[in-house]
Amino acid sequence: MESGESETCYSSNMEDYYADLQEVIEGVIGDYSEDSFPMSVTFGEADSKKHTISDFFDLDCLFEDAQQRASDECGEWVDGWLDNIKLEDRIALTQMIESWARLSDNQPKFFSVENARHITVEILNSDGDYKIIETNEKDKQVSQ
Repeated sequence: MESGESETCYSSNMEDYYADLQEVIEGVIGDYSEDSFPMSVTFGEADSKKHTISDFFDLDCLFEDAQQRASDECGEWVDGWLDNIKLEDRIALTQMIESWARLSDNQPKFFSVENARHITVEILNSDGDYKIIETNEKDKQVSQ
């Protein structure tokens, strides 16, 4: 999944979201005895928005920081340095950072949550078998 793409994610508390509904269900069923099933439970369902390092990396801040450090070290001789970086050079640098993050396994593994809503699930047994009974419209927006 690329930056900005979304997939469905799930929560038992509308705060902590996971990619797999089965994982969320298994986290809940351990609290109940076998004779509690079948049971209806309301979960959160949302769209997860994937990120890449570029979503949080600001080239302008990088250049400004380099300019400030150079100015502290070398004074006015720094004036104008890094002021006119071409768009194609910015794109190339962004691609290099993305490539590094991918190759070094430093892309974000977290995601944002959008369009949170409630779903009602009938948990059929302690094995975690389930069926979705009802999906409600968007309730609110949250971030993780």
